[in-house]
Amino acid sequence: MAEDTSSRSRFPAAAALGWTYAGTFARIGAQFFIGLTMARWLGPEPYGITAAALIPITLAGLLTNAGLASAVIQRGKLDSRDLAGAWWLQVALGLILALAIGLAAPVIARGLGQPRIVPVMRVMAIGLPIGAVVGMGTAILIRDLRSKPVQIASVCSYLIGYGGVGLTLALKGAGVWAVAFSQLSQSLIQGIILMAAGRPDLRNPRWPAGMVRFGAWSMLSNVTSWGLGNNHQALASRYLGIFALGHYNRFGLVTEVPISTFAGPVQQVLLPAMARAESAERRQELVCAAITGIGLLFIPAMGLLAIHSHLVVGVVFGPAFLPQAKMLVPMAVAAMLTALGCIAGPVVTGLGRPRLDWLIQLASFLLSIPILILSVRMGIRALCWGLALLALMRFLFSFAVLVRIGVVTSRLLVLAVGRALFPAVIGLAASCLPVQIWGQCNGRLTLLQLLLAAGLGWAGSLFLGWRYFAPPALQRIATHMIDRLGCLCGLVSRSASKSVKP
Repeated sequence: MAEDTSSRSRFPAAAALGWTYAGTFARIGAQFFIGLTMARWLGPEPYGITAAALIPITLAGLLTNAGLASAVIQRGKLDSRDLAGAWWLQVALGLILALAIGLAAPVIARGLGQPRIVPVMRVMAIGLPIGAVVGMGTAILIRDLRSKPVQIASVCSYLIGYGGVGLTLALKGAGVWAVAFSQLSQSLIQGIILMAAGRPDLRNPRWPAGMVRFGAWSMLSNVTSWGLGNNHQALASRYLGIFALGHYNRFGLVTEVPISTFAGPVQQVLLPAMARAESAERRQELVCAAITGIGLLFIPAMGLLAIHSHLVVGVVFGPAFLPQAKMLVPMAVAAMLTALGCIAGPVVTGLGRPRLDWLIQLASFLLSIPILILSVRMGIRALCWGLALLALMRFLFSFAVLVRIGVVTSRLLVLAVGRALFPAVIGLAASCLPVQIWGQCNGRLTLLQLLLAAGLGWAGSLFLGWRYFAPPALQRIATHMIDRLGCLCGLVSRSASKSVKP
């Protein structure tokens, strides 16, 4: 036990990242199995309706958060009365905005060109005050790098909300309500677990003036990022219809969801790690390790989706989604670039400069308006290529900002990306072999081919990159994470063996 405590004190970020990825691996497995099962049962239309309804809901969620969760994580010293004030402020904002969306739902629906989303929007607005509890509970635990209860809450709530409520309603033919109520159930269960784990003292609240000032810039950045992430969905809803939006939403399960499940944990840990780094060399080491680590995960994974888009859509989503399989190519390119550029936000926020993060988001948003308006007129595929162009520009701009403020040099950034790119090229070339050889022999594509391509392209390049190209800092963090995962597996195994003893 003493050794574990020493290890935790020496590598707190790696320990938190280990628990975060342990939960990520569990959640992403459940997410793909449950999400793809629901997609096959429901088809694209319910997801298009839900995606349109979520556009105003997600904006209201960011306004509810008010940047206070980032302020809780970033502050060096935190008074319990300020924390209580921030918690009650978020819940009050959630209740007010839920009521506002309920009243304005018909007007919002007309603006999006989808009158059918009014009842769905009103039901999903109930989740805004619940989401405030989830966000603050998560921030309290992440602040102390306590990732274990956060991941337990996330996995358990997803299994119950989507695996229990969602699949049951989908099987009974509930359509769009299967998606809406599964999300509400997940948020409610997650909030209960997080509050029980964090146990914040909510007595004697006071106005958190310093946190509100810091959070205002963080909120501006988040709202601008929302605009960047949802303006294309609003345009698709308005001009291309529910079915196009439904295809985009489901393809996001293999492009956008991995960003939240794999790159999201890096962002969560990188923000407090940057805020508490002792030297510029340590900050530079963390940034380069994060870029190479994300690149090793995402460059081969998204490259696989782009190269084998028809195979992925046919095997994973089924024949109903095949007519729009080529959408997956630009979506995968955009996801890869977005994942690589996503570290800039937590880096500058961790350094106490949330205004700079907002400027990055604002510049990207302003660039997106003309590009997306022009591309949406040419169809959903053109819109996806417009998103890929925006992701490239945002990626380059984010890295330029990191160089400009002196966090890292351009040479080290290029080297960090190159360490992930080179093994990915080798792995992706190898992934084409089972598709080409087997496809020529049998004339059809199968799940086994997809698994072989993924094994050669993603797992192979990941092993090659980690073994021969990863910087020492990333190898140390990865080794510590593997030790944590081994401890977790051993704990689960011992618990299972005890439960089956007579």
